[in-house]
Amino acid sequence: MSRDKDAKVGFGDEYSRTHATHTMNAHVHVETRPVPGGADVTITARRGHIIAPEMDADSSSVTIHLRKDAGPRIGESIMVGRRLVEVAERRWSGKGTLQIRDSITGAWMEVTQR
Repeated sequence: MSRDKDAKVGFGDEYSRTHATHTMNAHVHVETRPVPGGADVTITARRGHIIAPEMDADSSSVTIHLRKDAGPRIGESIMVGRRLVEVAERRWSGKGTLQIRDSITGAWMEVTQR
């Protein structure tokens, strides 16, 4: 079954309280399924995008980072400028750029596209 052809937009109406709804754009396909006590939301990346493993969440919203490249993995050694850095942690800045923490110095550094 092709999700793209079966898109049903119904957010906010009575239909969405009892049936799955779908919507999409160039980057994602979003499906909301009512379940006992709430709803499950599935976001599927489209057109070569991937979902980066880090998400930013609080009690009322979640930010999922879609990119063409997820960047270096934790434990991987990469060059940042002229320094060899081992990735200890990753995060996304408010500008949407990937930052990594050097496992030796503990410093956060912005990573440019590879």
